[in-house]
Amino acid sequence: MPLIDSLRMDQMFAHTARHVPAEMDPVLRYRARALAPEDRLLVELVYDKHLSVRQIARLISQSPGSVSRRVRRIRTRLYRPLIGALLDPACKLSADYREIGLEYFAQGRKMRSIAHQRNITLTQVRAVLDFIRGWHRGALRA
Repeated sequence: MPLIDSLRMDQMFAHTARHVPAEMDPVLRYRARALAPEDRLLVELVYDKHLSVRQIARLISQSPGSVSRRVRRIRTRLYRPLIGALLDPACKLSADYREIGLEYFAQGRKMRSIAHQRNITLTQVRAVLDFIRGWHRGALRA
Protein backbone atom coordinates (compact mmCIF):
# COMPACT_ATOMS: atom_id res chain seq x y z
CA MET A 1 0.00 0.00 0.00
CA PRO A 2 1.48 3.40 -0.94
CA LEU A 3 2.27 5.58 2.05
CA ILE A 4 0.15 8.48 0.83
CA ASP A 5 -2.98 6.32 0.63
CA SER A 6 -2.34 5.00 4.12
CA LEU A 7 -1.92 8.51 5.52
CA ARG A 8 -5.09 9.76 3.85
CA MET A 9 -7.07 6.82 5.17
CA ASP A 10 -5.72 7.27 8.68
CA GLN A 11 -6.54 10.97 8.58
CA MET A 12 -10.02 10.25 7.27
CA PHE A 13 -10.55 7.61 9.97
CA ALA A 14 -9.31 9.90 12.72
CA HIS A 15 -11.80 12.54 11.57
CA THR A 16 -14.62 10.01 11.29
CA ALA A 17 -13.98 8.32 14.63
CA ARG A 18 -13.65 11.71 16.37
CA HIS A 19 -10.08 11.46 17.56
CA VAL A 20 -8.43 8.10 17.81
CA PRO A 21 -6.03 8.21 20.78
CA ALA A 22 -2.57 6.69 20.56
CA GLU A 23 -3.32 4.50 23.57
CA MET A 24 -6.66 3.04 24.46
CA ASP A 25 -8.46 5.18 27.00
CA PRO A 26 -8.66 3.28 30.32
CA VAL A 27 -12.42 3.86 30.42
CA LEU A 28 -12.80 2.41 26.94
CA ARG A 29 -10.56 -0.54 27.84
CA TYR A 30 -12.58 -1.28 30.99
CA ARG A 31 -15.92 -1.00 29.24
CA ALA A 32 -14.80 -3.00 26.18
CA ARG A 33 -14.99 -6.15 28.26
CA ALA A 34 -18.78 -5.87 28.05
CA LEU A 35 -18.71 -6.14 24.25
CA ALA A 36 -19.38 -9.17 22.12
CA PRO A 37 -16.10 -10.92 21.19
CA GLU A 38 -16.09 -9.70 17.57
CA ASP A 39 -16.61 -6.08 18.65
CA ARG A 40 -13.96 -6.36 21.36
CA LEU A 41 -11.51 -7.70 18.76
CA LEU A 42 -12.25 -4.75 16.48
CA VAL A 43 -11.62 -2.28 19.32
CA GLU A 44 -8.33 -4.02 20.13
CA LEU A 45 -7.21 -3.91 16.49
CA VAL A 46 -7.87 -0.17 16.31
CA TYR A 47 -6.56 0.95 19.68
CA ASP A 48 -4.01 -1.65 20.78
CA LYS A 49 -2.59 -2.83 17.45
CA HIS A 50 -3.00 0.59 15.77
CA LEU A 51 -4.19 -0.91 12.50
CA SER A 52 -5.70 1.44 9.95
CA VAL A 53 -9.30 1.12 8.85
CA ARG A 54 -8.15 -0.10 5.47
CA GLN A 55 -6.00 -2.83 7.03
CA ILE A 56 -8.84 -3.99 9.25
CA ALA A 57 -11.26 -3.88 6.32
CA ARG A 58 -8.99 -6.22 4.37
CA LEU A 59 -8.72 -8.58 7.34
CA ILE A 60 -12.48 -8.89 7.84
CA SER A 61 -13.53 -8.50 4.17
CA GLN A 62 -15.57 -5.34 4.65
CA SER A 63 -15.33 -1.87 3.21
CA PRO A 64 -13.29 0.75 5.11
CA GLY A 65 -16.44 2.85 5.51
CA SER A 66 -18.27 -0.03 7.17
CA VAL A 67 -15.40 -0.60 9.58
CA SER A 68 -15.20 3.10 10.42
CA ARG A 69 -18.95 3.31 11.10
CA ARG A 70 -18.84 0.16 13.19
CA VAL A 71 -15.98 1.49 15.34
CA ARG A 72 -17.83 4.79 15.81
CA ARG A 73 -21.04 2.99 16.87
CA ILE A 74 -19.10 0.82 19.32
CA ARG A 75 -17.36 3.85 20.85
CA THR A 76 -20.67 5.68 21.15
CA ARG A 77 -22.25 2.72 22.93
CA LEU A 78 -19.31 2.29 25.31
CA TYR A 79 -19.22 5.91 26.40
CA ARG A 80 -22.91 5.98 27.32
CA PRO A 81 -23.30 6.75 31.04
CA LEU A 82 -25.70 3.83 31.39
CA ILE A 83 -22.96 1.37 30.41
CA GLY A 84 -20.68 2.83 33.06
CA ALA A 85 -23.43 2.48 35.66
CA LEU A 86 -24.08 -1.15 34.72
CA LEU A 87 -20.36 -1.98 34.94
CA ASP A 88 -19.86 -0.14 38.24
CA PRO A 89 -18.98 -2.65 40.99
CA ALA A 90 -21.32 -0.73 43.33
CA CYS A 91 -24.29 -1.28 40.98
CA LYS A 92 -27.24 -2.52 43.04
CA LEU A 93 -29.02 -4.30 40.18
CA SER A 94 -29.23 -8.08 40.19
CA ALA A 95 -26.71 -9.96 38.07
CA ASP A 96 -29.45 -11.03 35.63
CA TYR A 97 -30.65 -7.46 35.12
CA ARG A 98 -27.09 -6.22 34.62
CA GLU A 99 -26.36 -8.96 32.08
CA ILE A 100 -29.55 -8.24 30.14
CA GLY A 101 -28.77 -4.53 30.21
CA LEU A 102 -25.21 -5.07 28.96
CA GLU A 103 -26.35 -7.45 26.24
CA TYR A 104 -28.83 -4.90 24.97
CA PHE A 105 -27.11 -1.56 25.58
CA ALA A 106 -23.41 -2.48 25.20
CA GLN A 107 -23.51 -5.38 22.77
CA GLY A 108 -26.43 -4.09 20.73
CA ARG A 109 -28.25 -7.42 20.82
CA LYS A 110 -31.92 -7.48 19.87
CA MET A 111 -34.56 -8.02 22.54
CA ARG A 112 -35.89 -11.06 20.72
CA SER A 113 -32.43 -12.67 20.74
CA ILE A 114 -32.01 -12.00 24.46
CA ALA A 115 -35.45 -13.43 25.21
CA HIS A 116 -34.77 -16.55 23.17
CA GLN A 117 -31.36 -17.17 24.76
CA ARG A 118 -32.67 -16.68 28.30
CA ASN A 119 -35.91 -18.54 27.65
CA ILE A 120 -38.09 -15.63 28.77
CA THR A 121 -40.74 -13.65 26.93
CA LEU A 122 -40.10 -10.53 24.89
CA THR A 123 -42.41 -8.67 27.29
CA GLN A 124 -40.20 -9.68 30.23
CA VAL A 125 -37.07 -8.44 28.45
CA ARG A 126 -38.79 -5.16 27.60
CA ALA A 127 -39.87 -4.77 31.25
CA VAL A 128 -36.29 -5.37 32.49
CA LEU A 129 -34.90 -2.81 30.03
CA ASP A 130 -37.55 -0.26 31.01
CA PHE A 131 -36.69 -0.86 34.66
CA ILE A 132 -32.98 -0.37 33.95
CA ARG A 133 -33.67 2.91 32.13
CA GLY A 134 -35.78 4.14 35.04
CA TRP A 135 -33.19 2.99 37.58
CA HIS A 136 -30.49 4.90 35.72
CA ARG A 137 -32.59 8.07 35.46
CA GLY A 138 -33.22 7.84 39.19
CA ALA A 139 -29.54 7.24 39.91
CA LEU A 140 -28.63 10.36 37.93
CA ARG A 141 -31.00 12.49 40.00
CA ALA A 142 -29.75 11.18 43.33
